[in-house]
Amino acid sequence: TTNPVALLELRDDNSTVKHYITNASFDYRFAFLPELRANLNLGYDRAKGSGTVVVPNYAAFAFDEITGGGVNNYYEQTRTNSLLEAYLNYKKTFGRHSLDVMGGYSWQHFEVGNYFKNSDTAGTPSEVTTGQDPAEYYLLSVYGRVNYDFNGKYLLTGSLRRDGTSRFSPDYRWGLFPAAAFAVKILDQNTKYFSNMKLRLSWGITGQQDIGGRLVDYYAYLAQYQGG
Repeated sequence: TTNPVALLELRDDNSTVKHYITNASFDYRFAFLPELRANLNLGYDRAKGSGTVVVPNYAAFAFDEITGGGVNNYYEQTRTNSLLEAYLNYKKTFGRHSLDVMGGYSWQHFEVGNYFKNSDTAGTPSEVTTGQDPAEYYLLSVYGRVNYDFNGKYLLTGSLRRDGTSRFSPDYRWGLFPAAAFAVKILDQNTKYFSNMKLRLSWGITGQQDIGGRLVDYYAYLAQYQGG
């Protein structure tokens, strides 16, 4: 039976990860129309890691009488997420009427790259395996929303999104997702038991691009084959 202490003490597994997160936001109000503002969000998230797994060939659980055995593995991974989002927002109050209109565009790019080299201690050619697995996918969105408020009591909201993901096949990458809501403020002041109360009725359609239960599968729509 393999010595459990040896499994811990004779396996040297080390890794180093560097993670960079950058975000910038720009907001501009138009001088000729103060109620209108433009917003731009930029984001960049990058993580790069590498590591080694070393097991000496005198470890019983990694010994091979032909090649000597042992483990000398190297691996690295790079993940990059990029975001660009821009929208226009208009807010205006007309007496007892209040209007909030917003429309925008969103672009996201997710990219991952994996590389590994597995070998025994001696670097025996027959025991050396290498591989890499780059992957990426995109998310695109165009959206709009309208909020209407009458007298601070009656609220009406409508929104429409068109979202696309490269994780789906080209024939089914885009979806249209409308939503609407109506609300009435029943109570809007502090009482003994409630600070405010609102009755809300809403309807909408949503989508899901994380199909198959495999978040790391960037090409979920493609058929996969595995050798026996």
